Amino acid sequence: MAMYHFRIKSSNRNQGTSVSAAEHSDYINRTGRYKNYDQKKTNAGAQSASSPPTATSAASHLQYINRESVFQKRGGCVYSKNHLPKWADGSAKTFFTAADKYERFNGERYKEIEFSLPNELNLDEQKKIVDEFINQYLQDFYYAYAIHDKIGSMSDGERQPHVHIMFSTREIDAVERRQERPPELFFRQHNSKNPAKGGCRKSWKWNSADRKHYLMRLRRDYANIQNEALARNGINLRVDHRTLEAQREEALANGDYLMADLLNKRPEKSVGPVELLKTNSPLVSNQKKLREVNHQREQSLITRFMLQDVMDRDNMEEKSQTLKQQQQQIFALEHDIENEDFLAYFQEEKRKIQEMQKDMTDIFQIALWTPDAIQRATLDIMTSEEQKLWQTLKRTGQEKNEWEILKSRMVEPAADDVDALEAYLRIYPQIDKELGTINLQIHPAANELRPVFERLNLPHNKAAIMKRAAFYMNDNRLAKIEIRKLQRKMTANLQTLEKKVNDYFVTSQKNRAFSVDDVASILNAEISRMELAEQRLAKELYHMKKRVISYPRAIEMAKNNYVHGAFKELRADKRELKKQESTLLPEEREIAWQKIDERERILEAKCLTPEGRAKIEMTAAGILRKNAPIAKGYNELWAKHKTLKDAILQKKYQSQRVEARAPLEQGNKFRTAPPSSSGGTGGHSYSTPSHSADLISKAIAGNPKAAQLVARSKPDEPDEWFWLSEAEKDDLRHDMRSIDRY
Repeated sequence: MAMYHFRIKSSNRNQGTSVSAAEHSDYINRTGRYKNYDQKKTNAGAQSASSPPTATSAASHLQYINRESVFQKRGGCVYSKNHLPKWADGSAKTFFTAADKYERFNGERYKEIEFSLPNELNLDEQKKIVDEFINQYLQDFYYAYAIHDKIGSMSDGERQPHVHIMFSTREIDAVERRQERPPELFFRQHNSKNPAKGGCRKSWKWNSADRKHYLMRLRRDYANIQNEALARNGINLRVDHRTLEAQREEALANGDYLMADLLNKRPEKSVGPVELLKTNSPLVSNQKKLREVNHQREQSLITRFMLQDVMDRDNMEEKSQTLKQQQQQIFALEHDIENEDFLAYFQEEKRKIQEMQKDMTDIFQIALWTPDAIQRATLDIMTSEEQKLWQTLKRTGQEKNEWEILKSRMVEPAADDVDALEAYLRIYPQIDKELGTINLQIHPAANELRPVFERLNLPHNKAAIMKRAAFYMNDNRLAKIEIRKLQRKMTANLQTLEKKVNDYFVTSQKNRAFSVDDVASILNAEISRMELAEQRLAKELYHMKKRVISYPRAIEMAKNNYVHGAFKELRADKRELKKQESTLLPEEREIAWQKIDERERILEAKCLTPEGRAKIEMTAAGILRKNAPIAKGYNELWAKHKTLKDAILQKKYQSQRVEARAPLEQGNKFRTAPPSSSGGTGGHSYSTPSHSADLISKAIAGNPKAAQLVARSKPDEPDEWFWLSEAEKDDLRHDMRSIDRY
């Protein structure tokens, strides 16, 4: 994981206790006696860990640079570079040996800047970061730097690349640029009156009382350099030089509560190499406990965040389906609205809701949810070759799934459809062969990826993946907030529209009576609407059917492919010959057709060879696999079309019964009981013209259940008790004006 670590160390020496600049330079650059220490496992020269040295002794530093005792797991120097005077001859040791020798005893021989490098980047990109920092701040100083790539003693196996930059704080002046001073003069005290007779001046940046502010500027600028490198390489992580508390306050101000929670932890303290040498060090023990507590808390927060995301997605999808159903139920009432002003209002509200539905669907598609975030985070820490291998394996797995779906959907044609049955029997076995071939491809790729996944399953890598995935999801939180806003707004608009519709129908349909002609007119209007919808579906079905490939057609397409389009050319020549037949003499016509037949015979013979049959059958199977989504869509559309045709037939039957009864029902009026509300699932307690006409037509057709909900009255006659609903009967019983009639 990209992390931020930046510190500056000084080299002021006390009598007999500090390591020399030359020795430290050898350690950093892995030169001199430290050249092979990263590979050594010997304890030669190491002090016993049970008897720790003093904090600044050379012995403790020796164990550190030798990678002995607790430091054995650390890695070594992977790159070094310097900018030195010519007399150093490119040797950092020569330069800093001179600093040890010629700097005054209590003077600063060098400073060291140490900062972390993102382990997501390769060495070349890490070098760019170091060079950019040096170009900004150290180009006027002599320096040597080395990049180390190690596994931290307390890092649970995670790489921690970093750089050590040793430099003299003496700033290169004009005199030095014209003619380099010898070492004994370069490190001498600066002569302000005659600079050529003294050494280079020590820069105020590193030694003045204001150096703390300069250090903060360095820390800030290095964070910017690292973040620019991460962005340049497409890595969606950033580092921050500020304290945890400052970062947390900003996260809270921005509403980024996940980041605020992750930052709400106790900061860790730096543990030096000397302390790590000590047996049972309380500082090391406490630091490890703190790190484990912080890690467990972080993982708990991330896990809870992801579980909440999964639940949020389920809830949003469920809410989305509910809203779609409510829209269908309310919008279906549009054709029953007879008032032009209310219809205009209804259509405008419908348009607004449909726009919100489209926006919500679009945002749902771009929102990043937990599974996709984890996959993206996993790919981020793979190499480019590993990513290609994984994508190939994933595509092969998807292809296998498509073949299995095709196999499950293939239906054996009827025995009397000889061509289709023959084609089916030729194609079906090839699917098993193709699945076998795919399995042979999958197993080696899976074996090759196994060590990759084993590496990704290491604790520190799993933690890094989950944290990175959480950051991806957190960056996407605004999209999910927008989905919730749209759902709340749609819910409110639908509720308002439903109430308005309810009030409209309650008012317009109250005590409304329908004549048999009214019922017939409403039914016929609905039939017309249904027939228009059926015609649109039939047209869509017709065009889609052309894209559905049958078994025989798949074989024919595969045969044409096998002979490189020769069958297509043959069919074109046949059509052309038929056009010209009337202009040819009988002998010419017979010869022409003989040539056509011979060409067809040769092509068919080529297709009947064992090699040809195998290739054609496999190609036909592949054609059907690619066509499977279209075939599925056609079947779904066909089922929808059939359901609508059945509904039209049922509605026409009702209309016919109404028309048959019309002469007998002239002058009669029909009223219906309102439907019972379904408790918030889309039902309503008011009648619509369509609902009433449907119920009345079913009652006229003899449906006993419908008859119980319909009341029929004749002119100047009381309602016929048989046709009254229970609600109507109760109303009449309590109607004092009618009580004498019953």
